[in-house]
Amino acid sequence: MKIGVGITTYNAEHYFKDLYDSLPMDKIDELVVVNGGDEYKGNYDKAHWIQHANNFYPSFCRNDCLRFLQERDMDYYVIIEDDMIIKDPDIFEKYINAMKVSGLGYFCFASTSWGSGEPGKRTPKLEVQFTKDTSICLYPNMCNDFTIKSKECVEDTGYYHNKLRYLWDDENVYRISKSKHMYDFWYFPDIKNSDELIINHPETESRINAGGARDDKLSVEYNLFNEIHSTNIQSIPNVGNNVVKGKINEYINRNK
Repeated sequence: MKIGVGITTYNAEHYFKDLYDSLPMDKIDELVVVNGGDEYKGNYDKAHWIQHANNFYPSFCRNDCLRFLQERDMDYYVIIEDDMIIKDPDIFEKYINAMKVSGLGYFCFASTSWGSGEPGKRTPKLEVQFTKDTSICLYPNMCNDFTIKSKECVEDTGYYHNKLRYLWDDENVYRISKSKHMYDFWYFPDIKNSDELIINHPETESRINAGGARDDKLSVEYNLFNEIHSTNIQSIPNVGNNVVKGKINEYINRNK
């Protein structure tokens, strides 16, 4: 079981260093960092470093991570934003175990996603206990601060769409939701008590909508999503808890 970790960073060495120092290096087979901003001054010699000359979209940086790890034949692909801190050195094993018992090939830390509740007081749409030690929570929205995908998930659903600057995660996960690697869209999986494993950096500030740039471009990106998939994100049906419970029961019965 080979675990590959990719970190994307941009002009935030003070965040990045805290994340780097928190990583359980003995649990990581390959570590790659893609920096889309200014060069950093610290010594991070345990990571392979990819320095972009220009600030590309987040999708480019994540695809560089995935490509590097795929070339080294990793079994699991973890992508982490630079403003996170790992709390539990067993984080990867716990997510991988949840993937194995649930049949899912994709998980995302709930983080600050809309409707997920506060850290330690989460409000999932659905909670499912698979084993004595493993429960998963399904949330109404996703966050990309920490994601993990299986090798098969990446092979089946591909990389991020490089024409999208802001909806790259929605588009990618929509593809995943149409595969066997998710139960359904609007049911984004995380493991229970994930706040005990990872946290947002206490000093973090969102950089995604600096100067309102994201708001200005969203209508264009919604149209592009529609061109790609012949549907709007807002029109993706919310199938409801009973349908999702049925899919989970089907998986459990197949694997008894």
